[in-house]
Amino acid sequence: MFGLFDGLKASAALAVLGAGSLVGFLAGAGLFYQIGHWQGEDAGREAERGAARERALELIKQRSEDNAAISRLDMAGLCVELGGVWVPETAECR
Repeated sequence: MFGLFDGLKASAALAVLGAGSLVGFLAGAGLFYQIGHWQGEDAGREAERGAARERALELIKQRSEDNAAISRLDMAGLCVELGGVWVPETAECR
């Protein structure tokens, strides 16, 4: 027959199994959350790297265009572009 102590033993065993299941679930959920978090950070880093790379390429292109424009200037034009006043008689920038 099924006695009072047998019932307590069965309920204690179920409680232990339930607690073990809960601990297992929480550990698994924590693990999967962390893996997803790492993947999200990696995706964010990659997006930032791509944006930084595009910005660097734009700056290099702009710098190249600026260098070409400066190379085309003569001394008087360079003086004026830098905010000076070109004095042609003495070929001097003030």
